[in-house]
Amino acid sequence: MRRQYEHRRDLFVKRLNEIPGVKCRLPEGAFYAWTDFDIPGMDSVQVCDFILEKARVVGVPGISYGETAGGRMRFSFAASDGQLKAALRNIGEAMRSR
Repeated sequence: MRRQYEHRRDLFVKRLNEIPGVKCRLPEGAFYAWTDFDIPGMDSVQVCDFILEKARVVGVPGISYGETAGGRMRFSFAASDGQLKAALRNIGEAMRSR
């Protein structure tokens, strides 16, 4: 199972970082990815709403964890490869559409 989570982490983080306006550091211990969205004028709640509405992907706004800077969100990558790839595709399309 550990190898599966490493694979999912690596897939998710790599592909997020390929999307313009998105940055994600490699998590070291959990199956959550802190992701920064560069969408001027939006805080983390607004970014979360945008990603939910446009990409149909659920994340948690950074403000819920005390993160007050910009458009930071937390995603879980404890899902199947197919679900992760669909989420990544949708996030990429949403970011290109803005």
